[in-house]
Amino acid sequence: MLNKPIQNITLEDFHALVESGARESINMDFKQFYSTTEPWKKADFLADISAFANTSGWDLIYGIKEVDGVASEVTSFDVADHDQELLSITSLVQEWIEPRIQMEWRFIPFDEKFLLIIRVKKSWLPPHRVVHSGSSKIVNRFFARKSNGNYPMDISEIRRTFVSSETLNEKIASFRTKRLIDIGSDRVSSLSLKAWWKFVLHILPINALLGESSFDINATHNNAVQHLYPIRKSAFNTRINYEWLATYAGELTNVSSYVQLFRNGTLEATESGGFTEIIRDSERYIPSLSYEQALIKSLDRYMQFMRDVGLVGPFSIHLSLLWAKGCKLAVAPSGFLDEYFPIDRDILETPDALVEDSEGNPEQILRPMFDTIWNACGLPRSLNFDEDGNWVAENWRNV
Repeated sequence: MLNKPIQNITLEDFHALVESGARESINMDFKQFYSTTEPWKKADFLADISAFANTSGWDLIYGIKEVDGVASEVTSFDVADHDQELLSITSLVQEWIEPRIQMEWRFIPFDEKFLLIIRVKKSWLPPHRVVHSGSSKIVNRFFARKSNGNYPMDISEIRRTFVSSETLNEKIASFRTKRLIDIGSDRVSSLSLKAWWKFVLHILPINALLGESSFDINATHNNAVQHLYPIRKSAFNTRINYEWLATYAGELTNVSSYVQLFRNGTLEATESGGFTEIIRDSERYIPSLSYEQALIKSLDRYMQFMRDVGLVGPFSIHLSLLWAKGCKLAVAPSGFLDEYFPIDRDILETPDALVEDSEGNPEQILRPMFDTIWNACGLPRSLNFDEDGNWVAENWRNV
């Protein structure tokens, strides 16, 4: 397989596959031409894509002739409008495979024609089925991949895949629930949090939950010490603990903010009292703009850390708010919105986000989570974003 970002793949990489005698595998398939004009070709294409997603993902390569599964020649094919062809590929996969899958693609010029690589991400919500293809042999079928090609999954394989997907979701929910209970009851080992409302941000590498992470904890120590700033903090202390490594602000018995890095690469960041709580007419207000700004900045920094230490996606990201029952939001630019409502629960969990890699936009990852907190206060969405979802709060005064 081509173990490099798809945007960096060049014609030389195709020639290198031929020169090295690369063989088709569970992660790589060679096709001499790309075409979905005929029903059987469309069906074959959809089976290939879904099989990669249901197994281990990676590269479907068009423009390499193979003999007995071994790359033998770089070829090319005509594409009248490759932008339009990419739209066609996207539409085909989105409409005829469910649930939707994640993939990337790249056309590479060669001899006034083109080569094509399609990189399919391993799915963490399998199995995916081809719901329509133009061929009765492939419609409503599940496919998987082995070293010499695709095959239709039998009932037992489909059942195991569903169970595996459910088990992953259960692991995520179980970890998050336990940690929120520990934080809320001040049972976090080695750290004692201030008795304020608390924001808790979790970043869970899916590979780590499946036991497939190559994370080297010893090699990351210096990087973690340099980059894992607690939320809203520019200075902090560090310590090794049972979970692995923590950075924190304040005294161990009165911590206002910390980052806990676990041995499998999971990251937990908690803020407790670092945001100035506003009290007006005996009512408690959370400063909406400053906490959103701080969480966006911190998530960006933590995802950069993930890249630096080689932790790859996808990532499951969660934001929770603890012990804020009775609080309202202080809202820029209008200040206080008394006609809205206080938060009515001690534990406020927001929708999780499944992010394919560490390059995601932190504002867009967090926006649905922010919206949920505003919903809890009776507002339709975070007013720090416009109706199109763009961050617009930079020109507002900080409250």
